[in-house]
Amino acid sequence: MLKVKVKDYAQHRKLTARSIFRHLASGLIPESAVIREGRRLFIDQAKADKALGEITSRKEILGQRAEPKVKKTAEPTDQEKAKTAAQGGTSGLTFHEARTVKERYKAALLKIELDEKMGALVDSEQVKLTAYNTARQVRDALLNIPTRISAILAAESDQNRVAEILTGEIRQALEALTKGDTGHA
Repeated sequence: MLKVKVKDYAQHRKLTARSIFRHLASGLIPESAVIREGRRLFIDQAKADKALGEITSRKEILGQRAEPKVKKTAEPTDQEKAKTAAQGGTSGLTFHEARTVKERYKAALLKIELDEKMGALVDSEQVKLTAYNTARQVRDALLNIPTRISAILAAESDQNRVAEILTGEIRQALEALTKGDTGHA
């Protein structure tokens, strides 16, 4: 199986991409030759060539245009219209409504851009980096307390005095961080 883009398949057949889409819509290229990946559309070149090869040979033999393999109906049903609209992402919107939606999205994007420039919005990666660095500073400041005061605490026999010393050191480390000072006394 050789999976190619519609544009590439059109070049292979020496046709326009529009002709390939017509062949798809009319059923000349069968659905089994179509590969969908999200919104992208690819053609299985071997299957499509086989289908178009048969049709081309029938045209030459009969000297006329081949009929599409799809049944023709007079008018699409409401259900088919809804399915087509949903596939197109328009959900049955009129041109005017779709244009209004487009303009609203453009306005929203412009507002976001303006907010960024005015400083009302910040880069989430920068916020994450700042939070990470602050958390590291808090951790380092708290982990340095035992090293600095272990000898003092070992000499103290009064439980209340030990609590005072610990509380004072923790407060001092946290206050230094709120002032942006990472140095320790």
